[in-house]
Amino acid sequence: EGSLAFTVSAFGTDASSGRAIASSPAVTNTVTVSSGTFFVAGSATAFVAVGGTFDLHVTVTNAGSATLYNVVPAFVLASGGPSITVLSAPRLIPAPTIPPGGTRTFTWTVRAMTPGVLVFTPSVTGSMCVLKRTVKGPSVTVIVGRALLTIPSFVATPPTVCAGQPLRLDLILSNAGDGNAAGVAAGMP
Repeated sequence: EGSLAFTVSAFGTDASSGRAIASSPAVTNTVTVSSGTFFVAGSATAFVAVGGTFDLHVTVTNAGSATLYNVVPAFVLASGGPSITVLSAPRLIPAPTIPPGGTRTFTWTVRAMTPGVLVFTPSVTGSMCVLKRTVKGPSVTVIVGRALLTIPSFVATPPTVCAGQPLRLDLILSNAGDGNAAGVAAGMP
């Protein structure tokens, strides 16, 4: 990154006299050299239940001094993971641009269809300084699981009471699954 200029002179021989000749030096206009650096990172929630929706984020940062053109973010799923359904994706028409020093986050909303470990790798393809290239970021892991509610303990205290006497009920509720349990409430059938 920086600027440069070129200087040139012409040398030769006068054909009639045989003397050496030279031009005065000529200098070009100044050319600015921009750096072409950009990178990508991904993020998502760490846990989601089967059937739950969540967002996959791909964040692109232009750390260079030139505009990043024709930005195409993507994510690649590792094979063997749970299946997902894409519910919404970022709009890429017209192709986004990111100015020098800028950041843009692209979001896909997906639904987890089966349990397992989802691993996705964010990537971005873009053009900067007339070069088109693809950059990948570090992988992100999402656990897709099922909630499994258990009651390891339910105790009434004291064990003997008279009619009208207060009674204390202690309930311990546990999620033995690998998915989040939401909206949990205890009740008497």
